[in-house]
Amino acid sequence: MNLYEIQQGGVALATTDIEVDAQKRCSIILNKNGCQLSTCREQCFKSYNGFGSCTPISFGSYICSCFYNCPPL
Repeated sequence: MNLYEIQQGGVALATTDIEVDAQKRCSIILNKNGCQLSTCREQCFKSYNGFGSCTPISFGSYICSCFYNCPPL
């Protein structure tokens, strides 16, 4: 981590430069025929250790989408 200080008009500003190893996110559709939020979240968590969400596809229609950390290559 690098720390930078900038003097500006008598005020010291500090910023940090942090390097992270970001995990890539993947997604999969668990149910394209509708979505019940609690079931979607439970299924996604149990199957992928991810976060399930009801995603709109058209007015009043939803699918169950699961977002999770991609497995390493």
